[in-house]
Amino acid sequence: NGGIRYDHFKYELDANEDLNSEKSDESYNTVNPSIGAQYHILDNLRFHASAGTAFFVPDAYKVAGNYEVSVYFPEWDYTWVASYAGNPDLKPEKSKTFDFGFKYNLLDQAFNADLTYFRTYHKDKIADYTLEDGTTSYMNADKAQMEGLELMSSFDFGVLANRKYKLELYSNWTFMFKSELEIDDAGATLKKDMQYVSRTTGSFGIFYNSYKGLTSRINTRFAGSRLEMDRFSELRTGYSPDNYYTRKDYTVDDE
Repeated sequence: NGGIRYDHFKYELDANEDLNSEKSDESYNTVNPSIGAQYHILDNLRFHASAGTAFFVPDAYKVAGNYEVSVYFPEWDYTWVASYAGNPDLKPEKSKTFDFGFKYNLLDQAFNADLTYFRTYHKDKIADYTLEDGTTSYMNADKAQMEGLELMSSFDFGVLANRKYKLELYSNWTFMFKSELEIDDAGATLKKDMQYVSRTTGSFGIFYNSYKGLTSRINTRFAGSRLEMDRFSELRTGYSPDNYYTRKDYTVDDE
């Protein structure tokens, strides 16, 4: 199967003194094709693959915003302040993704499992960075890559009861092998791990459907470790430069 999507955007930003933004307008066109296929190897085993492109248009705050956020911590008598400034030259993100994997079922589809490998290539990936005065702004990284594995599995006990109801245990996991930005810094190419991208994420739980009007779900989500900028360094008096991440072209000053 295949498809193609066309989008046209037209923005009109009003002048706003509070946001320190001027009146401007912007238009954007994008065409994104996709294609997918699957092949039944056995009755209960199939191979699937797909490829496509995508886009992400930055919101007005990242383009024209200029504002501050402050939070007061009474236990420390400390006010945390973060300043943000938009980048009017910010361009939309574009990406290409391909994936392939296997889907397997057993016991008349009571048990289902899917293992999928994926890789995404970004162009003009939007990333935040800190100006010399400490203000957070946004920029387009030259390139970015994301690579990982998705694992989904479920077991429906209702199949064993002639499908009089659905009682399904399920689990979905994503394992990131790579999430890397390439940034041009004064002629040198820096490769940095993406911030705010967890290396492992998952959800698992139980779903019930009586097929008589009652449905319920208990779900748990897990977010593994991820890289973030330390915006509370003033409160972390026990930290030293040795605590900060210094791999993949990060330095202690990045905190």
